Amino acid sequence: MFKKNGLNLFAIGMIFMLLIAGQIPAWSSPQASKANVDQAVKTLIENYIAEKGLSQENQIDVAVANKTITLTGTVATLDASNMVENYARSIAESYTIDNQLKLAAANVANAKLAEAVQKKLYSYIFYTVYNWVTVDAKDGVVTLKGWAYLPWGPKYFVKQAEKVKGVTKVINDIQLAQGSDEIRYNAARAIYDDPLFEWYAHEIDPPIHIIVTGNNVTLYGYVNSELESTHAYNDVLWNTNAMNITNKLVVNKSATM
Repeated sequence: MFKKNGLNLFAIGMIFMLLIAGQIPAWSSPQASKANVDQAVKTLIENYIAEKGLSQENQIDVAVANKTITLTGTVATLDASNMVENYARSIAESYTIDNQLKLAAANVANAKLAEAVQKKLYSYIFYTVYNWVTVDAKDGVVTLKGWAYLPWGPKYFVKQAEKVKGVTKVINDIQLAQGSDEIRYNAARAIYDDPLFEWYAHEIDPPIHIIVTGNNVTLYGYVNSELESTHAYNDVLWNTNAMNITNKLVVNKSATM
């Protein structure tokens, strides 16, 4: 019966637990069975919302009827809306999800929003010197451009952006930097073992980023002087077998802001 209603094994197990705990009534007729399965799905989603702490900044209402899950209310971030919708979809695969959740008004200036998203990305544990992502924001729509070296990187960076208040949509223009791991690691070691850059290595987001595509290296980021820019280029030139090196380091970041 449960499979007929389009629920996965996790949802089936949770429904039995709810029955045993008395959180939903047992059923005896087909009509009662259908209504109670809907009630169980609703309870599962509401429990998920509570367990994830999504009720603290959000007002999310769940209704389940006629194989449709309807989500209404307001949420603080796009990520919160996606989390609830994705969970509902995962436990009730054949149900229709009607996500009517609205984002609470944030009214964040474009520059401030871009700055907030950049800060979120650059403090993310998986954002390393092997990634380079820039952020543009306009009226709540954020565009991410640049490079990620792990296949799942773009997806995870988008999710981080969706956690920022004021973001209503994320456009993913991040490309995969598929290249030589040996060149990538040797370039990073050469730069950050250089006495000129040692102190950079201890920053949360070291300023020199190394993007490797094939056997080619592009340096992105910010340095304090032309001397540092040249040093970084030479570190890669003399310590890797990169075929081509492109230096896009910007000298004196404050001058460009």
